Amino acid sequence: GELQARGNNNNESDGEVSLEVMFHVAPFLPYQEENPQQIQKKRHIGNDIVVVVFTESPDAWSPQCITSNYNHVFVLVSPVPNDPAGTTRPTHYRVACASIKGVKPWRPFLPENGLVEASHIREFLLPKLINAERAAMYA
Repeated sequence: GELQARGNNNNESDGEVSLEVMFHVAPFLPYQEENPQQIQKKRHIGNDIVVVVFTESPDAWSPQCITSNYNHVFVLVSPVPNDPAGTTRPTHYRVACASIKGVKPWRPFLPENGLVEASHIREFLLPKLINAERAAMYA
């Protein structure tokens, strides 16, 4: 999935600011059998600044498989299985980030081992992704 974030102040007098976050989830985008290059999917994914990749195996994916002038940050998330059979929900996720040259590090920083507890993955990823978009604006 990809992230697009836009702020909306609406000139409210109380100073409240809302933020719209949109994820393009590749498997949910229309699949067209007659279009082997899947241009509609590429149109969305290729124009996003932050790309999130959820994968069962972190070694199976490389940011080099996407060619785009707009993708600046890639965040790879993979479950760390509790048992070899993978029959239980993971207790941790491994998170890794890659970015184009010029994108400065952004908060929250990754733990040294890259592991985030499953119970905290949403609270960790959402600000990480929003701040990645902001960091990429200045690259």
